[in-house]
Amino acid sequence: MIDRVSIFLLAIASFIGLTIASDSNSTDCVRICAGKSVNYPFGFSDGCEFRLNCSASGEMVFKGYAIRNITYDALLLKFPPNCSRPIEEIKQVYGKNSALSLQNGLLLRNCSSPLNECVVPSSLIENRFGPDRQCQIENGRGQNLSCYTSQAVKAEILSYTDIISTGCKFIYSSFVVEDSDETFEDYSDLSLDFRAIQVAWWVSGTCRCDRNANCTTIGSDGYRCRCIEGFTGDGFVQGKGCRPAVSSNVEKRQGPNIAVIVGGLAAGAASMAALTAICCHCHRRS
Repeated sequence: MIDRVSIFLLAIASFIGLTIASDSNSTDCVRICAGKSVNYPFGFSDGCEFRLNCSASGEMVFKGYAIRNITYDALLLKFPPNCSRPIEEIKQVYGKNSALSLQNGLLLRNCSSPLNECVVPSSLIENRFGPDRQCQIENGRGQNLSCYTSQAVKAEILSYTDIISTGCKFIYSSFVVEDSDETFEDYSDLSLDFRAIQVAWWVSGTCRCDRNANCTTIGSDGYRCRCIEGFTGDGFVQGKGCRPAVSSNVEKRQGPNIAVIVGGLAAGAASMAALTAICCHCHRRS
């Protein structure tokens, strides 16, 4: 009798230990920066799946660029005009989990040959950025401001190799083409976000999404999750998953639920105490 109870207690203790360890591992990622929190997979420590930085001033940063917004598929970063920014600098946003998206229109300088691959009128670009006394654009060959974007239809990211192949030396700034319906069939719905770059993100591995989320595969070893209509959350099994949306109340973003962690520890301790009492009772009876 004692042996069976001991085995049972050992199994339960192992289960509780694994549960507590799992909760502990989820706190290895710091998801709060100056009181603002982000959802899985983002965070501000080495234990996070997608590492961001929190500046001394409390600003969220990715690869040296301030973050304006985080969506289910991209980061919108501040990208102010800079006349002497080497075109190679943009490589830093390319990594195992990130790359420039196709929504970017890059404004390049000192190109070996003029580029005219953006549908946005040059007059609109000049009006939005205005004259820059630090780099007066000369009319001579190779000194003009050129606009570059990819002509790929089915691709999702902008190839770094293609950017370098333009023959331009500097990347002055960028604008992002946004569309509410995620299609480009109706150009009346398009909007332009100037002085910004959009970086597509994903998680490495195979799909691990909530049952109420759709999975989008990226390349051969990447994916993203998004909750289906009527549900809200980050969509990931490792994150908060998806839960029914409450239409009357806007979901508030929050950090790790400390009460749940503490409650789990207390429940584990209570279970162990109860099981110990049972064991002692059985021992006395034997």
